[in-house]
Amino acid sequence: MNALTTLGLFVLMAAAPIAATPAPENLVLAQGADCYAVGEQQAMQLGGTLANANDAVRNGQPVCRVIVVVPGQNGERPKRVEIISRKGN
Repeated sequence: MNALTTLGLFVLMAAAPIAATPAPENLVLAQGADCYAVGEQQAMQLGGTLANANDAVRNGQPVCRVIVVVPGQNGERPKRVEIISRKGN
């Protein structure tokens, strides 16, 4: 019984730091969520639909790369618009 209790405490103690530390995947999602919000705003301003939004680096600076599909006019095909926006703007 004593060995099981010790083993149980060891497992509990070993798992605690892992649960408290955010996984790298969560950090990427948080950054991507920032670009997604930028993309939604750009799509709304252009009257289009957000197709893609992700992080990128241009000239050593972090940016958001946003793809918006804007409806065509007078029966034309929809247009794909790429927008590069500095992060935090």
